[in-house]
Order: sequence, then C-alpha cells, then structure tokens
Amino acid sequence: MPGFEEIAKQLKGLIEKKGLRKTADYPEGRITPVDIAIPVFGTYVNGEPQVGLGKKHVGGHDCYVITSGPGTCEMLTRLLFLIGCLKGRRARRITIMTGYFPLGRSDKIIRKTNEFPMPPIFVRALKAVGRSTLDRIVCVDPHCEQISGFGPPGFISPVEMTYQLLSRMIDDALKIQDRICVAFPDGTARKRFKETLRAVRKEHPHISIPVVTVDAEREDDTEKKIEGVTGSILALKDAIVLAPDDETATGGTQINAAELYIKDLGAKEVWAGVTHAVMCGNAAEKFAKPNCAISRLYVTDTIPILNRPDLTSLIESKRLHLISWMEEFALIIFYAHWDDDIYDIRGAH
Repeated sequence: MPGFEEIAKQLKGLIEKKGLRKTADYPEGRITPVDIAIPVFGTYVNGEPQVGLGKKHVGGHDCYVITSGPGTCEMLTRLLFLIGCLKGRRARRITIMTGYFPLGRSDKIIRKTNEFPMPPIFVRALKAVGRSTLDRIVCVDPHCEQISGFGPPGFISPVEMTYQLLSRMIDDALKIQDRICVAFPDGTARKRFKETLRAVRKEHPHISIPVVTVDAEREDDTEKKIEGVTGSILALKDAIVLAPDDETATGGTQINAAELYIKDLGAKEVWAGVTHAVMCGNAAEKFAKPNCAISRLYVTDTIPILNRPDLTSLIESKRLHLISWMEEFALIIFYAHWDDDIYDIRGAH
C-alpha cells in the first residue's frame, strides 16, 4: 500500500535472510525469494478512483499486502480495490498484513450515537472481493477481543507484541531501580497482558512486580473518567510506574492517569507503553510538554513512526522510545508462506 514501500524493502531483506538459515529440520535452508509489486492509485478526471497493478510478481504468487490503520475512508477503499486487483491478476494466495486493524474501535453498537459495528461489514466486503484467494488477515493486538470472530475460523489471525513491549519497559526500568509497579488503565488491558506479565515475572523471580488497575468509565472516544485505583496501591509510592495498553489516540487517558499516580499516590515517574501509536489530534503536543506527567512513551511501529514529522521532536528528546516490529513482521510472513505456526514470535530477535 502507498507509504509502505521502504518497509517492504526491509521485509524483503529480512525474509530472504531468514530463508538462508540452515537448521536441523532444514539443512539446506528454505530459500524464499521476495518480489515487490507497487500498486499505483490515482483519480480520473471525473473524480473516480483509478488503480494500476500489473501481473508481474502477482500471478501465481503468494501475495502479502502490507498496510496498517487507522482505517480512513481512503485507506479502506484502496485496500478493497487492491484485493480485487490481486484476485483479478490471479494471485495464488492473498494475505493482508495490517499492523493496526482498521475500524477496531467501532466494534459495538452505541445507542447514544446510533453507531453500528463496522469491522464485520468491512471484513465481509473484503471476503466478497477476494473470495477463496483471500486466505487470511493478520493483525497485531487488536483493540477488540472479538475481532477474530468477524470472519470464518482462522480468517482473522491476531498476533501479539505485548511481550516485546512490556519486557522492554521492565528491563529499562530495572536499570534505574528495583521499585517498579505495573498500572493497567482498565480490566481489559490487564487481561490482555496477563500471560505476558506472568512470563516477565518468571524472567525476574527476585524482583517484585506489583500491579494496580484503574477503575474508569469512558466519556467519549478519546478519554475516560478515572473513578479509582485498585490493587497494590501502596506499591506506587516512589516507584517507576509502567502503564501498558494496546493504543493511545489523543493521550488524554494515559496522561490523566499518570498525574493521579504522581500527585495523589506518590509515584516517582510514569512510563506509558502502547503497541499502536495512533497519536491523533494534539497528542504529540501533549506528550512533548515539559510538565507532562509521562516521562517516557514506548511504542512499536505497527503504525509507521519514522515518516511522521509531528513525532520527530519526541524521538529526538528521547521521550518517545521506538520498539521496531520489523523482525516479527518478517518472521510472520515467512512462517505464513511456509504454513508454519505464526503465533510464537517472541524469539524473533
């Protein structure tokens, strides 16, 4: 998809390198040549969309569409047309690789605003266009748990970056002090990181990693009203508080919680961490303020980061710490191509 050309080049190198590795099961390696096909999107004089995609590198090939959300109207329309073009050019198999699942936030009926769940509608549209050639959609840490139920069994395959995120945050914090505390913004986040937290605790058996959970009620699409904190509250005092979640949009919820941990509960500092740096509106400006309660923000690049000028100052000031998922990304494609298990990507690095 447009904007992912450099990422495709990185993936090509990583996948081909992986294919050269010789193992006990594959003493000759598994040679995996990768071609890159770049579709051209334009507009006719009458305003209708135009898509150009040749048959080279597509016909008879295992095709992986590299994209990510948020799912704007332009992004969704282009993806739909591209799947149709790949099908028409006789791709052998199509897989959509989206770091951030589009429309993941509109996962339920909201009677107050008459909103309707959008993901099932779009998934059905993709499936109708790609038919049997569209094999699966791979996404990372989707916002709604039920996302895998929006298609046939195995059609939507969520993978996790929670381990890479939380383990990096804890490792960095322990370089400064042993007193840390993990703070979840809600019960859903705590459930999401449950297995990851258990794995990290096993890696640090001599360090206490207490947990608190915020009791909050969502007021709108961008912020929640904090009503209280439960769990090991006394562990917050003088601690480096690590606040992991799946995404940050405007940053309001994370920053409000961080202020509570520091001003009311005595935390030393707060580091937030999210898989998906949506960072819309004035989020970058909020995190860049000298008095921002969050001193570090850890993010992965499931949504590309380095091509966003609004985030440059945050990276240069070391307030934003980037955890690349390119190794995991390449490994998933390699495993999917060879019909191996794509879900265990912890050892990608």
